[in-house]
Amino acid sequence: MSLHEMWRTAAADNPEARAYLAGYERERFRTRAAAAVTAVRQAPAPPPDETDTGPSFALEFELRPGASLVWKLAEGPHQRTDLYRMLASVHPQQYRPALVRSLVDLAFRLEEGDAQAAVAQLDEALEQARQLTGPDGDTTVARCLYERSRMALGLHGFDEALRGLREAATLPAPDLEVVTACARMRSTILDPYIALAVHEGKRTEAMSLLTEYTEVLRGLSEQDSTELPALARALNSLGGLRFEDDQAAGRAAVVEAVAIRRELVKADPGTHLPGLAAALNNLGFLSLRQRDLATARTSLAEAVSIRRGLAAEAFHDHGTTLLRSLNNLVFVLFDEGPTRQSELLDATAQARATAERLAADDVGARPDVAMALLHFAQARLLSGRELDEAAAAVDRLLSAYGAEASAIGVHPQATAMRDLLATR
Repeated sequence: MSLHEMWRTAAADNPEARAYLAGYERERFRTRAAAAVTAVRQAPAPPPDETDTGPSFALEFELRPGASLVWKLAEGPHQRTDLYRMLASVHPQQYRPALVRSLVDLAFRLEEGDAQAAVAQLDEALEQARQLTGPDGDTTVARCLYERSRMALGLHGFDEALRGLREAATLPAPDLEVVTACARMRSTILDPYIALAVHEGKRTEAMSLLTEYTEVLRGLSEQDSTELPALARALNSLGGLRFEDDQAAGRAAVVEAVAIRRELVKADPGTHLPGLAAALNNLGFLSLRQRDLATARTSLAEAVSIRRGLAAEAFHDHGTTLLRSLNNLVFVLFDEGPTRQSELLDATAQARATAERLAADDVGARPDVAMALLHFAQARLLSGRELDEAAAAVDRLLSAYGAEASAIGVHPQATAMRDLLATR
């Protein structure tokens, strides 16, 4: 059946369609008549030896029917979409893909001025796309889900946008570009909500979102290595959260983060050394929790070495993280006992010096500063050396960082140490 016959069928019971068809046919007749007259007047005479090779209707022209008629009849995207709706209702197999494309195009046009109406067009496009058959059906659904999630994010928020992207991820869409676009948007949406969940103390929610985020990034990194830094960051954070429920799984995630970042450092140390230090810091702390003191010490010593170098160039950016790794290393050295006393005295001296530099301008580092002062005094009390310095450190801790000492649970310990040092 030709397009003309299809349109007549669609118009049979529709007055609006009949009116469009009548106007179109009048215009088509007028245009063709004028063209025919012009062609006769301008056509050159055939050469005497030209022979007739057969009737013109023996030729076949493979033209795609449908679009030209609708575009001629329609005045703008709204009318074009209405016409495709009529055609698709009569011949859905042929015209439903064009209807979906027209609905998506209309949504784009409406997005700036009326986002709610744009999302409504995409809802209809999705409904039609779900009825498509053939290899392109899933890709079309995935593309509609992507655009709807993008537009719905501002209107309906995180949950609804993420729901559409999660559905897109389950489709066996053959178009890698669409699959990747959905995954990238999904990771972009997840990232800030993970930070919010962690900040609000919603540990279970944060771990669930981080797990999903890590899976998405793992898939993306298989196609694009530039996603590896984000994957390593997600694994490092996930390991810390998961460790509380499953120590082996939590530590494995951080070990993977360390491995990824070691490879990244080989290519670009200036960019990726801070990330490697962060992963080593976490691996050291989790190893300490598991009583693997050898791994804890070597990991934290490497993190301290990296961060010391970074802080030497930009203390404002790396001083706090250096102090944190030093404090963690001190925990390990305390646990290893008298055999590490010399290293303990050196590490606590470095931590105190770093803390004094931070105290003036980094409010967020105050708990770390308090811990460094306590460790400094403890190490000297155990060794019997520099007791005056130990007493000064405890006095400063209690006078300037009493609130932080209480918050981290060491205020009674610091008070007892001050009293003991006063009787020496």
